[in-house]
Amino acid sequence: MNIDVLHFTEAQWNVLNYDQRKIVYDAQAEKNKLQKKLESDKESAKLMLIANGTARSTLLDAMINELIEAYEAEVRDLADITYDSVANAESPSSGGGGITGTDPTAVAYDPSSPDYSLDALDRFRAVKEYYMAIEGAEVRLNAFLADTTAKDYLGEYYSTMLSYLESFL
Repeated sequence: MNIDVLHFTEAQWNVLNYDQRKIVYDAQAEKNKLQKKLESDKESAKLMLIANGTARSTLLDAMINELIEAYEAEVRDLADITYDSVANAESPSSGGGGITGTDPTAVAYDPSSPDYSLDALDRFRAVKEYYMAIEGAEVRLNAFLADTTAKDYLGEYYSTMLSYLESFL
């Protein structure tokens, strides 16, 4: 399935959990339905004007433009709703919306004593929050590269985190 309802970088897509990806897939399916409906409505408008003997008038262009504008407005609304849903989706493993600086129960990453009891996604989130709190993309990336614990702690997600941090340069 080609995902074009939202435009994510590869790094952004890689950090989405199952529920967030399902939201995006469902939204893409809805967008595809809207697109099929647009094509059907355009064809119906054309056939209606042909039946009335007015197909060569500027009325067809006006009707098609109106249909396209309505479609684009619906897609924008769908994208906004989808983005909000993805951003606010709860992580099934953490029981909340992820790690935030104001959440007193949030698990923070500490390179000197990382919490290995967390699952891979929560580890990724903790490391991401830790490094995103550092000002300056280059300083942040250099700090991450100097962190000898992160590679073992993140495992297969290390390269994803590296790509994510590099995307800010």
